[in-house]
Amino acid sequence: MKKDSSNIEIQQKSTCTSLYIDGKEYLSIYSYTADDIQNLIDNNKNATNNRRMRLNHPISAIVKQGGIKMDVNGKTINICGRSMFYCTTGAVIDLLQITPDTQLQMMSLSHEAMMTSYNKFNIYVNIVKMSGAYGVKPLEDIRYEHFTSLYDEWLHAMSIKDFNYKYYFSTSFIDIFSLGIVSLFHLHIEPTANLASKQEKIFNDFIKLLNKHANREREVQFYADKLGITPKYLSTITIEYSNKNASKWIEEYVMTLIVSLMCEKCYRISDIAEMLNFPTQSFFGRYFKRITGMSPRQYMLTQL
Repeated sequence: MKKDSSNIEIQQKSTCTSLYIDGKEYLSIYSYTADDIQNLIDNNKNATNNRRMRLNHPISAIVKQGGIKMDVNGKTINICGRSMFYCTTGAVIDLLQITPDTQLQMMSLSHEAMMTSYNKFNIYVNIVKMSGAYGVKPLEDIRYEHFTSLYDEWLHAMSIKDFNYKYYFSTSFIDIFSLGIVSLFHLHIEPTANLASKQEKIFNDFIKLLNKHANREREVQFYADKLGITPKYLSTITIEYSNKNASKWIEEYVMTLIVSLMCEKCYRISDIAEMLNFPTQSFFGRYFKRITGMSPRQYMLTQL
């Protein structure tokens, strides 16, 4: 076998080891305590004025000990120690409670890494593309040892300075880990097979549409039309599953996008208004002030 031909770089921080290939982040593994997770949520809240985080990358996590209670797409789930959690791009997560002894390892994949691996397994690709899909399962001893050993082996291999096959090792690790997730969650089943009701499917489809269109569309009517239902019925369903109406969901998605662009500090307010399909900068300003109580410029000066 030849040495890796790609430009491989490993970056290590206190809680994270990341793999970069040709300058692009490909894979990161995080080791978190309860304090680390709480700091992550607090930092997001300070940046976006919102506790909820919308995932830009798919994640999978092993909760080694402790327990976490969270809201995912408006539904409350509990994750106990020695359990696996996975979630795809576009899910909206809100941490509700975490025990002080919690420890977890989390893997985040880039879209390129995810699709390179999952396209090898046609039974899985449709699930991966389904925005906001998630699952939680306790791990029996043999599966727990399997998943944690895979994590640990990758972390060890990446720490070896003269190991010349980090790309091959990493892609193989992703493939094996992905097949483990497929097996654990039976992801060859059609994504709608386990939905409790037609209403729950509509709610999940609404979240998918938000992830795809919130940067351009802010009217409930648009999403209702896409789903083939009335705006009133859509809000009835979102309130049932999340205690928030459809307008509130759209508003929070749009605000997450706005503040994310503001945090990059390379865009003018007029740029952000144009990128998010507001008709004018003044219209964008009024929209933003209605929600935050301050103008976009005031917000950028005082909150970011």
